[in-house]
Amino acid sequence: QEYLTYICDDLLRDTLGVISKNAIDTSDSTYQKWTTDKDISLKDYLTYAASQNWIDISKFSTEGDYLDSDEVYQALTDYLIDYLKTDTNFSKLLYKYMLQEDTISGSEICLVLYEQGVLSKDDGSYEALASGSMTAYDFMINKIYTLEIEPAQLALEPCSASAVITDVKTGDVLACVSYPGYDNNRLVNNMDTDYYAKLSTDKSSPFFNKATQQTAAPGSTFKILSTIAGMSEGVIDDGTYINCTGSFDLVTPPISCWNKQGHGEIEIREAIEQSCNSYFNMVGFKLGQDADGNFSENRSLSVLQKYASEIGLDKKTGIEITESAPHVSDSYAVPSYIGHGTNAYTTSQVARYATAIATSGNVYDLTLLDRQTDSKGNTLKKYEPDIINTVDVSQNVWDDIHDGMYRVVQTHRQFDGLGVDVAGKTGTAEVTVYHPNHGLFMGYAPASDPEYAIAVRIENGYTSGNACLAADDIFKYIFELTDEKSILTGVAASDTSDTSND
Repeated sequence: QEYLTYICDDLLRDTLGVISKNAIDTSDSTYQKWTTDKDISLKDYLTYAASQNWIDISKFSTEGDYLDSDEVYQALTDYLIDYLKTDTNFSKLLYKYMLQEDTISGSEICLVLYEQGVLSKDDGSYEALASGSMTAYDFMINKIYTLEIEPAQLALEPCSASAVITDVKTGDVLACVSYPGYDNNRLVNNMDTDYYAKLSTDKSSPFFNKATQQTAAPGSTFKILSTIAGMSEGVIDDGTYINCTGSFDLVTPPISCWNKQGHGEIEIREAIEQSCNSYFNMVGFKLGQDADGNFSENRSLSVLQKYASEIGLDKKTGIEITESAPHVSDSYAVPSYIGHGTNAYTTSQVARYATAIATSGNVYDLTLLDRQTDSKGNTLKKYEPDIINTVDVSQNVWDDIHDGMYRVVQTHRQFDGLGVDVAGKTGTAEVTVYHPNHGLFMGYAPASDPEYAIAVRIENGYTSGNACLAADDIFKYIFELTDEKSILTGVAASDTSDTSND
């Protein structure tokens, strides 16, 4: 049934337009038998569709009006058989049921990688796989470990990520990385059309710049903005303790803290360190109350939007390539203060946010470019980042934030032994129950005199701990804290434990 549905509906109707959607009479009893009752053969349905002129014969035959219904069906069958020979999606459907019914083995599927030229038979694994001395499972694990098969090729979650690094003293973008990437050189001059076709159909979407075009919730990285809003508006200060019981129940439905047992009575620096949801939920709630204690969603959201604008999260960064517009949350006020609601930002925008925090308030218009020259090397234009705003809050607010962010890194073993003091904030942004969470880290180093700010996002990366691992490697590289070969080992890293607090 799935084969037939794919051929008739997905392929002939939706993809190829052979069956015209607009021509179909959806109330027709024969159509109902096909779509609802499943009580008709494909041949009978297509022959009937031809008799009702639901089929555009010109898509597959030049004879048109000279064919009767049976001849239309035969011509369509010939067309389909030829088309399906090269249809990747139909092949995957066949493999799916061949695997389920044990008519093809996992090892045979893996051998297809060699037949398709994805892997070389000289790699040392082919003979072992073909002879049965290596299982399909061990084969795939080994190929993933050695990076002969990369996450982007698997298109499983996670298979993409991004990172943006800035010079906090100038606003220059030092790195803007989207994974998976591709070789630009093969797409210029004499374009490698096969390579382009492969990239354009890749389910990991390499042409989509994850650093500047992908927007997603910032998760707990947003709690720093909530700190600025709460302290600036006077609803919390250094001495404000809030009791976290593990659940914030002043709104419906209640919002759980990641620590189900609760953090107990904590103040702002501890709240940042422990990434306590309940603390920042209370900040959002208090900011929505009037003088009589009445809560208003709009009042709370307006304060959040005010400070998001102050720190530049309501606008693009100025980066000179395509960048998606940010979205400051406009609903679900209290959850918005822990980075949910409808908040959505690119990695580049989170990096500018981190830069502003590192500099105690300098919001830059970022730039990727240094200068423009003529063919002789003469400078025609210099690109200088501009400070478009300075967030006007008292120094004790920044002191609390910087101390809290320094403590965050001390609680994450991913940075143990790094060799430079880092301040940062993790984030785990929920997606849906069907997909893993996004993992984020933003921060700066050295913590006492910042030079670089960084934002890392791993789409569907499960936990912020994985983003921390990537950030740790980036800091090691920037500050030359270890040999490059110890970072770029040529094999996949593995980290199965999660000690991150979000």
